[in-house]
Amino acid sequence: MPAFSDGDMEAARAVPLYLVSHQLTVRPQVAYRFLKTPSVIGGPYQGMNMAQSVGVNVAGALVANLLINASEAEVAVQQAEDSWRWLQAGKCTSDADAPVRNALQEALRQSNITTVAQTGVLERRDLEDVVTARGERLVLQYSTSFTPGLSAVLTSVVVTGWGPADAKGKSQKSPRWANVLMSGSSPLILPAKTERDTALLLRTAEQAYADSGNSALIAKVNAAGHNADRQERQRAVDALRRHGRIMREAKEDEWTDATEPMRRAIYWTDDQCALQNQAVQDNAAEVGRLLKAMLSSELPDAKQIVEAPAFTQASAERGDGAIFDRPSLREVEAFTRSFHLSRAVGYRLQPAFFDSVLLPDADSR
Repeated sequence: MPAFSDGDMEAARAVPLYLVSHQLTVRPQVAYRFLKTPSVIGGPYQGMNMAQSVGVNVAGALVANLLINASEAEVAVQQAEDSWRWLQAGKCTSDADAPVRNALQEALRQSNITTVAQTGVLERRDLEDVVTARGERLVLQYSTSFTPGLSAVLTSVVVTGWGPADAKGKSQKSPRWANVLMSGSSPLILPAKTERDTALLLRTAEQAYADSGNSALIAKVNAAGHNADRQERQRAVDALRRHGRIMREAKEDEWTDATEPMRRAIYWTDDQCALQNQAVQDNAAEVGRLLKAMLSSELPDAKQIVEAPAFTQASAERGDGAIFDRPSLREVEAFTRSFHLSRAVGYRLQPAFFDSVLLPDADSR
């Protein structure tokens, strides 16, 4: 599928404009639904609203394996749910909509696209519920989420230009052109685990379990005896096992796959989500910059890597919390003419799950 070109600008300025957010809050990605195909634009990205609507696969050659086993998918969902539980323990969330929307609107304005945008949020809705036009239109879909393990915040924008409706008034099956613009925050890298970390993890796990209400559920199941609801019994047992596992792993000398995101969640949500909010703002500004560069045909060509404006680097070196305290050198890599990723130099951020985000108050299966 072609990327945006200078010849598309006249239509972009004249057609209906839609800005569609996929989430209201920044939530964890679910690390499954891999694809192996090497192309970035082309081929359906099954089950993913944002990507499927343009036929985009951002996994490309970055993904080495294909996960289709149901048990592996179950593990991936559980890991995302655990990460969300630790983030919720911080009692704050970050806005995934307004910062990015404002940055995109400003980039459009600076590019002389002055059409009043129709805006909306999907969450559980289909794209067609928000984008009502079936003919020519310019659609920007955007999402901000945590990469697996809560190692970074990733903002993605899929920009599509659509042609006229067919003779029956139905939308074309695919857009005339499509671009994917992404920005990843500086990674939050943990220093060696300390006794203070262990104590903090144990307190956090105990409080999260107390807040979960599972003790009351166990009491209810036990009181019901053989008449207890089978699903409630299983849910209580699973929660108790997870709690026991995280308590054991919290006491280990080294970080584990379960305790790393738990500790990162504490950093991300400390001081009313200060780090998280800064990462969202940085990403929003960068995808706005990339959009402006796209509309002026100034993005790097395929296979090029060019220097980008620096962000501030997340650091966890102080004993009292993570801070953004030094410049982070950044680069934009053009995987194809249609897919550009801005990231910290030397950090191999995984963009493949940008549209596999944990749903609000439910799992993503």
